[in-house]
Amino acid sequence: MAESLTYFELGTQTPKAVIICFHGLGASARKLADAMMQLTAHPHLRFVFPDAPIRPVTVNQGLPMRAWYDIRGFGFDASEDDIGLRSTHSLLEPLVQDQINRGITAQQIFLAGFSQGGALALYSGLRFAQRLAGIIALSGYLPRPMLLAREANSTNRQTPIFMAHGLHDTVLLPALARYSYECLQALHYPVEFYTYPMDHCVCNQEVDDLITWLHKVVPEL
Repeated sequence: MAESLTYFELGTQTPKAVIICFHGLGASARKLADAMMQLTAHPHLRFVFPDAPIRPVTVNQGLPMRAWYDIRGFGFDASEDDIGLRSTHSLLEPLVQDQINRGITAQQIFLAGFSQGGALALYSGLRFAQRLAGIIALSGYLPRPMLLAREANSTNRQTPIFMAHGLHDTVLLPALARYSYECLQALHYPVEFYTYPMDHCVCNQEVDDLITWLHKVVPEL
């Protein structure tokens, strides 16, 4: 595991909020940024796009690719890479701290991601020691749901969560996303869940809804 993450930034140098965005399995920071051009044009936001380390991935026949943690399967019964999740979680604090050092408070920072990156945003955001502005999971899921009640940090129990998923997603099934949403609801997290007639991708309506949600969470945007 690398000791630090490489990343690039887009957006204003005087932001009212910062969104740290995690890409999906086998993708890259640049590909996610390209998919989110409609959002990154917002005049009051700064975006941080880190690249995941390259590691062997079980569902890729053990071949190395960019991944936040190992994926052993996509079903409800697939075992999860707890060590990989914890290790990557420890790499995120420096990303947040860098923004704080530049004059942004933790409460102005969102953790966001697509697919595996959305799963990481949920996993890390709910365990983060500082209060965040919000958590955004696009076409993602909640890793280790049965451990959340025990491992969650109370600091982010009231942090707003935006989840969105395609009804025709064949990579991460809609049922997995809805189960994740229901787990968060059962623990009384303030989560909103949106669905769209799409596959495993990002659509314009989804981004429009996300922008509306962001303005609700950070009214000064």
